[in-house]
Amino acid sequence: MTTLIDSVYEKLHEEIVSGNLLPGQRLHISQLASHYQVGLSPIREALSRLLATELVTAISQKGFRVAPVSLADLNDIYTTRAHVEALALRLSIEEGNDEWEANIIATYHRLAKFELEHNIKDIEDYKEWEIRHRAFNLALISACGLKHLLRIQHQLYNLTERYRRQWLTAGIKQLDGLPYAKEQKKIMDAALARNEELVTKLLRKHYENAIKIIGSYFLKHNLFDQTCFGV
Repeated sequence: MTTLIDSVYEKLHEEIVSGNLLPGQRLHISQLASHYQVGLSPIREALSRLLATELVTAISQKGFRVAPVSLADLNDIYTTRAHVEALALRLSIEEGNDEWEANIIATYHRLAKFELEHNIKDIEDYKEWEIRHRAFNLALISACGLKHLLRIQHQLYNLTERYRRQWLTAGIKQLDGLPYAKEQKKIMDAALARNEELVTKLLRKHYENAIKIIGSYFLKHNLFDQTCFGV
């Protein structure tokens, strides 16, 4: 059952990931309470929970801010994620059964089908695409058998989403949908073939390209410079 705190947490999380709350922006509890029409306590609790996601940082004796963004942070997150997922994927290849393979194929099909049949024109289309993308990503590593490894991967995934969404949603205005699944198919095929060396190589190349492309986009549009430290 969703509580009031859960609801506020999800709304704040979405506003940070979408960029509506700017990197470095001071999060005034009273202003947020007024904005969401709730009391001060649910805001405080939701912000405290967001600290664990690293999307929010604490200011000593002064409250909270949205975590800053930087090229170094982008590189760190994606590089760490590549190492974590490479390990999880190798373990999944070793431990995965027929059900694991079937889930990979099914989630890939849903992602590729959506891309084939839809032109992603707005944020709601993007969110549906992201649900299917996340499901495929998780299916690949789901058989690793290590819940703490999956928890770490989940946190890293959410941190990369903060960068990826701004880049992809900007591209929606220019691209005929998001032909993303074609690249993912190579990773899927290597995983199903149980080729650990190839799948690790493809995965790391995928994230190296993400760093290069997203980093270039943020630099070109001065998005790293928009970090807001006003009070």
